[in-house]
Amino acid sequence: DAIVSLKGSNGQCLYQSEGAASDLPLENEAYTMEAWIKTTTCGYRAFLGWGNGANHRAQVLRFDGCSRLHHYWWGHDLNADAGKDLGDGMWHHVASTFDGWTRRIYVDFVEVGSKSGDLRPGGKLTDKSSFCVGNSFEGQKNQPFTGELAGVRVLNRAIIPSIEANPTPTVFAKDAIVSLYGS
Repeated sequence: DAIVSLKGSNGQCLYQSEGAASDLPLENEAYTMEAWIKTTTCGYRAFLGWGNGANHRAQVLRFDGCSRLHHYWWGHDLNADAGKDLGDGMWHHVASTFDGWTRRIYVDFVEVGSKSGDLRPGGKLTDKSSFCVGNSFEGQKNQPFTGELAGVRVLNRAIIPSIEANPTPTVFAKDAIVSLYGS
């Protein structure tokens, strides 16, 4: 079904001239990044991201070990304890959101971390030409995800992820800016 299987490759990267990546949120715009993940390999493994790696100019959601998630802007990062082993070979839903004031991380539809009032003080995210799924971003592709990803999407608003909106790893997201679904 609608699943991307990655085996430690460099992921799949889109470029600004390629379709939906041109609509990614920049600077301090609201967003939601989410995906279903299934893996037994953790470490520094990114699910999706974009930016260029300069001061506060990246947007990446990745593992920080098997039970922690790291949502980074390349400075002023948010880390959260998932409260469980995400490398257990089972499907887990992960998401990070930003509403213009507060960033949040969700695991299996439960908020596990947040940070408020922490805008990008030293720089602005202006580069969307390096969007990657299964890695951090072009130019920093040293965090390849190994496992399966499904329901990957980026929205241009902050939502509270819910099981009702994402009941299975293969649900179709009609309002996503970026969606990867197979057939």
